[in-house]
Amino acid sequence: MFDNTELLHGDSLDASLTVANLEHSATWYADVLGFSEDRRHQRDGKLIAVSLKAGVVRILRNLDAILQAVRGRLPRAVLLVANVYDPTDGSGDLEGHRLRPQEMRWLRDHNAGVDRLCGQRGARLIDVHGHFAGHGRSAPAAERWYWSGSLIEPGVVGASELRRLWLTALDESGA
Repeated sequence: MFDNTELLHGDSLDASLTVANLEHSATWYADVLGFSEDRRHQRDGKLIAVSLKAGVVRILRNLDAILQAVRGRLPRAVLLVANVYDPTDGSGDLEGHRLRPQEMRWLRDHNAGVDRLCGQRGARLIDVHGHFAGHGRSAPAAERWYWSGSLIEPGVVGASELRRLWLTALDESGA
């Protein structure tokens, strides 16, 4: 059975603070806490404030609302939710484009949040991230599950593996 208690209660997560160095603090909130910059506020050409938002929290809050709505309307439905693969295999290297540490953390936080939500909402997690690990940037080019034209897109083998994961999850759920 699933836990029916609320996971997230707010509509957003915002930060308001007074700091000595606004630029440094805004960067710290983005790099360390995963906030993204929403808007810069200037007066007479001088930066006076930065509005931040929490992107991963917003995504997870929306997913939570979707899961609750589906569960509320279809209480016996089989809910399947997939997490997100990492084509860099943890390196952050996308062949010419380097992901920032905060972007790698957002991926980890998103996947951890999806896992928690699945447990709390009675949904089944399809662990695409775990299944694809080792078949991206760290694998020899000929053995990757990603399209050679763009490392972020599954190739033929990757697409087949995604299909297999979903079909296996459906079979195991009895749906």
